[in-house]
Amino acid sequence: MALTNKQRKFVSEYLIDMNATEAAKRAGYSVKTAKQQGSRLLTNVDVQNEVQRRQKISNANAQKTRENIIQDLQTVINMYLVSGRNTTNALKAIDMLSKMQGWYEPDKQEIVHKGLSINYVKPDKDK
Repeated sequence: MALTNKQRKFVSEYLIDMNATEAAKRAGYSVKTAKQQGSRLLTNVDVQNEVQRRQKISNANAQKTRENIIQDLQTVINMYLVSGRNTTNALKAIDMLSKMQGWYEPDKQEIVHKGLSINYVKPDKDK
């Protein structure tokens, strides 16, 4: 079954902040019943499918954008290192690329909160 215009608007609004009540209000549902409408809409199979479909598209676009940024940074690095000019920009690009790749994350980290200690070990990316 196809979504109504209001349901499509709800999906678009829901994907902004993942808040069903606020999305229902912004989509034009009654403010008084927005909480119930939002909950009901999220149980609708067609709405669920559209949310999942659009999230997959969004995730794919984010990955493409990340890959484009990495490629651009590598181009900047190569350009400045080969020319031998403005190595400061090359170093900044290397730093940004390193952060994006997670190379600065510690391999091990201990997190202590209210007497509870958790030891986090960064997974090996090669496995």
